[in-house]
Amino acid sequence: MDLGPSQHDHFFRALMERPKTAGALLRERLPPTIAEQLVGDPLLVEGTFVDEELRSSQSDRLYQVTLRGGRSAFIYCLVEHKSAPDPKRRAAALALPRADLGAV
Repeated sequence: MDLGPSQHDHFFRALMERPKTAGALLRERLPPTIAEQLVGDPLLVEGTFVDEELRSSQSDRLYQVTLRGGRSAFIYCLVEHKSAPDPKRRAAALALPRADLGAV
C-alpha cells in the first residue's frame, strides 16, 4: 500500500485526535520519569506549527496534559512521516532539552 504524504498526514492526525490513542503513544515514547507524571488522557490543542513547505513530510500535534499534583503542561509531538527508509540518511535525531517537571 503506497500512501502519499497527504494520506500519511491525514492518518497521523486522525489517529492522534483520539485521546486514548494519543495518551498511549505519549506514555510509551516519553521517558518513564515523565510518563508516570501524566494523569488521564491528553487534550488536543488545535492548530499546527509546521511550516507550510514542510507539511508534505511532517505533522505535529500539541497536547495539554494534567500532571500529578494538579498542574498542567503541554507536550508537542512532531513526526516526520515517510513511506520508505531514506538510504541517504542514517538517522535523524532532534535534541531537545530534558523536561524539568519541577519547573512546570
